Amino acid sequence: MHKRAAALAAALAVATAAAPAVAGGKSTPVHGWVPTLPPATYKTVSSYQLIRMDDGVQLGATITFPSRDGSTAARGRYPVVFSMTPYGRDGVCGCSDQTEFPSRGIVSAVVDVRGTGGSGGNLDGNYFSPREQRDGYELVEWFAHQRWSAGRVAMQGGSYLGITQYLTAEMRPPGLVAIAPEVALSDIYRDAYTYDGIPDFFFDTQYNAVQGGPGLASGNFGEPGDSNSGFDTNPVDALKALLTTTSAKEAQAGSRPVALDYLARPNDDAWYHARSPFYRVNRINVPVFIVDGWRDGAFVRGDLEMYQHLSQRRGVETRIDINACTHKGCGAPFDPTHSTSGYDNFTAIEFDFLSHYLRGTPEHRGPDVAFQVQPAGPYQYAAQWPPAGTRFTRYFLTSGGGAGQPLVGNLSAGGLTATPPTKPATASYFTDPLAGASMALDSYGTIAISPYVPLDQRAEDEQGLTWRTGAVRRAMRLAGPIQLHLVASSSASDTDFVARLSDVAPDGSETVITEGALRASHRALDPSRSTTGSPYHRDDHPTALTPGKTYAFDIAIIPTAFQVAPGHALQLRLTTDDVPTRLPAVVYVNADNPAASEISPMPAAVNTVVEARAGSWLLLPLAPA
Repeated sequence: MHKRAAALAAALAVATAAAPAVAGGKSTPVHGWVPTLPPATYKTVSSYQLIRMDDGVQLGATITFPSRDGSTAARGRYPVVFSMTPYGRDGVCGCSDQTEFPSRGIVSAVVDVRGTGGSGGNLDGNYFSPREQRDGYELVEWFAHQRWSAGRVAMQGGSYLGITQYLTAEMRPPGLVAIAPEVALSDIYRDAYTYDGIPDFFFDTQYNAVQGGPGLASGNFGEPGDSNSGFDTNPVDALKALLTTTSAKEAQAGSRPVALDYLARPNDDAWYHARSPFYRVNRINVPVFIVDGWRDGAFVRGDLEMYQHLSQRRGVETRIDINACTHKGCGAPFDPTHSTSGYDNFTAIEFDFLSHYLRGTPEHRGPDVAFQVQPAGPYQYAAQWPPAGTRFTRYFLTSGGGAGQPLVGNLSAGGLTATPPTKPATASYFTDPLAGASMALDSYGTIAISPYVPLDQRAEDEQGLTWRTGAVRRAMRLAGPIQLHLVASSSASDTDFVARLSDVAPDGSETVITEGALRASHRALDPSRSTTGSPYHRDDHPTALTPGKTYAFDIAIIPTAFQVAPGHALQLRLTTDDVPTRLPAVVYVNADNPAASEISPMPAAVNTVVEARAGSWLLLPLAPA
């Protein structure tokens, strides 16, 4: 889970270089404000330190201070912004440029999470463990009580570095005043390891293969990397760095492989809950500014879920900004097909936000919700998500033939219409392991290490079942979560459903908008978590199907903001296999008893969809265009 690159990897800074003031200045709503970063007024100097936790484990930290001469820290007390990373704090890091804050009068720090980089301890508790969460609390308080600290601490960073902010804030450390998570998630099981029971194979294999590498290769000495914090040239410090790094690597060498914890848990349970911010979101009491992108897989669903819960707090600022980028931003090398321009300067907005809570500077506060309409539309601003005026409208799935749109050869798409069908019908398809091959580098393609390269979905025209609207006369704008209510049966005792929405241009080209998935045995809903257009499943006790029996399945499709242009059509395609993105199998690994491990491929099946007034429908969030 790396942080986005390019503009999204830029650091936060604050707007003044004067001595820190008391936090809590007036928040000023500003519309049409074009944010810019203030000029740097300090040089910077970095210090490499070990910070002891309450269990005796020492965590490696790089702390960068404002400096007048570039060699010693400036006198005075300063607020602090820090991040926690597993990727090596001065190597790959995934963090912001550590000169940005200090050059504007705020101390910046990056800390290696335990069991990585130059930190002691191991990963027996895995990433995001309760122990790591406790470390976040202790780090906030350590930074708040240093002689050079003004006592106010904020957190910033993306992906892993964003998730740790949510988890730390849930501990309510007194010194924490605000967080700014980017491209994070709410639920480790549903947003990362699986999508409602179907293992996210392409992401999982990359994540488990490379997650620990950067941290293993780094230590307690400066090295060229993301943080740009500089080098500690003191020879005594260099010797100390070598010794402490050696000690840290000895402790890390005993770590249990992190993949085993996931492979031993094919279903949701308390272990995932303890590492997922959603389950304690009501404990977060500090202001939050969230940034994500529509092409960020299920992570954007998680961030939106966190926003919707956090925004219910009275008197506590909660904002979200969603652009049209991927997990690592827009532009080369990870997203060569999209421009880096056209989205909000969220770096400067975060400047403004964090400066307000760290130093009391006036906040140029805009609407709580900002989102970019795809594919190349303008930003929209709202007071809530989904935006006011959104109408959740059912589009029914109807038979192909005359009502459908031609695809290839003698194939045709069924209809997707707001008018309920007058006659019942069914449509069937046979599961095909080749389905989804063109999607390997699409919405999940850039969450780990692979690039984002979307392909024309005409490559999938012969797969599964397809339904399509006619060419729309007026622009159709979607803004919100999407739900597919599927009434269907299967010839197998379990099967997967993958639903994908595409924009169909007049020339026939098909561009993916968003997608969702559900393993049929995970169909039981969690009513306490489900909302209109956004069904959530329990995912803890899979229940097999009775072959041939008809069931209702509610598939959560990742929220989006997209405008279907006049003359274009909206398309829904339903398949089962989605290799290599998702794994068509149940995996259970027992490290203590390997003979008890199981890998059970999903059976081939004929799946049949019921099209009728009381049958299958797609719930679309139609917003004013």
